[in-house]
Amino acid sequence: MVTESRGVLRWAARLLGLPPLLFVAAEVLSNGPPDLSAASPHEMGLLVCLATAFVGLAAIWRWELAGGLLTLTGMAAFYALHFAAVGDFPHGVSLPMLFGPGFLAVTSWSLARVDPTLRLLSGQER
Repeated sequence: MVTESRGVLRWAARLLGLPPLLFVAAEVLSNGPPDLSAASPHEMGLLVCLATAFVGLAAIWRWELAGGLLTLTGMAAFYALHFAAVGDFPHGVSLPMLFGPGFLAVTSWSLARVDPTLRLLSGQER
């Protein structure tokens, strides 16, 4: 049961992280990299946070824990920096959706390390 749940979570994390990665890749390939010369320090900070989250999304395919933590850390830092500068959290649904793959990847990784005695007590061990 734990192994099956872990596999579902692992693939859900990978597949949910794929569309944002492909969208950003298509955007950069079609329009070129963004012009950072006119960016304020606040905007550069937000860009670094998002870049960290996207590196995490890519890393989830190989390293679940590292990729998940990078994604969660990058997004949490993005929200914190935006709140510190503007006094409000970003609106919309696309940015909060980036937390999902990171959370699923970390959960999948942690399921792989569940203590066998806990699994036996919960009735999941055969």
